[in-house]
Amino acid sequence: MDDTILFSSDWEEDRETKEEEDSSREPGRGWFKLPPKVRLALIQKGQERAIANKKKREPADVKKRRVMVFFKQAQIDKKMRSKIKRPLPIRSAARIPLEQLISDKNRPLNGTVISLTTFGAYIDVLSGCDGLLHVSQMSTNGTFIENIRDVLQPGDILENCLYVRRCSPELNKLQLTMVPPRSVEQEEEEEEEEGQQQQITLEELQVDDELWGEIKRVTNFGAFVELGAVVPGFLHFMDHPDYDQFEHPSEYMMPKQRVRVWVNKLDMDRKRIQLTANRPNSLPQIRRRDNIPSSLAR
Repeated sequence: MDDTILFSSDWEEDRETKEEEDSSREPGRGWFKLPPKVRLALIQKGQERAIANKKKREPADVKKRRVMVFFKQAQIDKKMRSKIKRPLPIRSAARIPLEQLISDKNRPLNGTVISLTTFGAYIDVLSGCDGLLHVSQMSTNGTFIENIRDVLQPGDILENCLYVRRCSPELNKLQLTMVPPRSVEQEEEEEEEEGQQQQITLEELQVDDELWGEIKRVTNFGAFVELGAVVPGFLHFMDHPDYDQFEHPSEYMMPKQRVRVWVNKLDMDRKRIQLTANRPNSLPQIRRRDNIPSSLAR
């Protein structure tokens, strides 16, 4: 018969160890052993988690209103950060009156770019109001500017390159240009040449008429061509022989380039001339000498 063990001291030691482990797991005893900073951090983290869970349960309209308020405040902060510092306060007595700018149109001005738009830039020239520099007046050689930010940025300082184009003290409006003004002698010479050369009227033109002209300005959709008529003609980029859908019109049409064009359409009411650089199909096609039989070429 096997011996039966009724009591062992090892059992007593195991029971005491288990009681100590159970007592260490009692709630609250391990919490007070943590450092005060750790306990404070855990409390703050728990409060933040509780607030986040509460916001998840808020109504949709309340949440939408709170998001809109946050978005508007972010927009205001962004606008304040991007605000350009002016050389002088807007209501400073040291600013130049608009009436004085009218008398000094040919004098170059300095300016600070305040803001950009899709059609130009507003520039502070130390006058009574900001001047508008249109995108068409930013190039001195007639080159088309596709993106204004490639040329100007808010805060840029422009020195001795701005001129008054139009000024209205009554409306408190000012328009600027980067194109240097022409002298009085040049204007008189141009007026004399225009007087000697009689301009072509729209009534004298017909569809398919052949003309020669000079490209004055290139846009996203084509080019304006000076024909010696009462109005310039417009040549659409798709009506050019070198048209490529993957290239900008300025790649194959340049200012001051002479082109041969034909009248494609006349709009008498709106006074517009639509041109094409492709020979119309209604006209006799030009035969090359290589295609002419030798018997007829003699």
